Amino acid sequence: MKAEPRGIQSVEVAGHILRTIAEQSRPLSLTDIAERLDSAPAQIFSYLVSLERTGLLKRDPVTQKYEPGSLSLRLGMDALYDSPGARAAIATMKSWGQKEQLNVFVSVWTRFGPVVIFYREYGQVMNLGFKQGAVFSLTRTATGKLFAAWTPQEKCDAVIQQQTFTHDDRALFNSAAFQQTLGEIREQGVSLSRGVPTPSVSALAAPVFDGEGNMVLAISVLFPADRLDEPTIAALGDRLRASARALSGGAR
Repeated sequence: MKAEPRGIQSVEVAGHILRTIAEQSRPLSLTDIAERLDSAPAQIFSYLVSLERTGLLKRDPVTQKYEPGSLSLRLGMDALYDSPGARAAIATMKSWGQKEQLNVFVSVWTRFGPVVIFYREYGQVMNLGFKQGAVFSLTRTATGKLFAAWTPQEKCDAVIQQQTFTHDDRALFNSAAFQQTLGEIREQGVSLSRGVPTPSVSALAAPVFDGEGNMVLAISVLFPADRLDEPTIAALGDRLRASARALSGGAR
């Protein structure tokens, strides 16, 4: 029987710390992390210092709690970008953007809510500060509302309570009127935002599902709010929905 290769114990301990933080939907304090690892805080602290220095973790200067840092997020984005489903969606949207001369992007659900893993401008340059890693509001964006429509309400509520990157109104999200809007998105199979949150920009988004019917990706397009008339937007939505259905293997 082949012997197990030797590793570096301190690296494995650091890995356990990162996994512990990644499994939570909220930042953790030193005490929280130590309790979950059944270790003394003094033993864990030096690891946290090094993980923060490398960018694998970051610590909130006010709460002193830890969460994934920029390097962790970049590694996660790269892994998501390279998944088979994401590669297929990205290839589809590149073709879409070139053909339609529109700005396109692909996004996934994370602990912070919907996050962009691919964005490309084939149409008008919009200077939105929009890039890979951008996080969407669940109540004010087409893509955010799309994910909210197919993600359990309590899971979305937890993201809103966290408020790490966006400033969603929790009462608005849980209101009957907004939940009705999400029901309409589920019925239509596409989410449209006209001039919100950026007045000059409109967006369309459609969901991609896995074999079990879970939403795993959103494919979206951005276009100037005054460029397309209603019939053109409706036709664009139909084509985007058809592309999403094809990426889902014909489901839904």
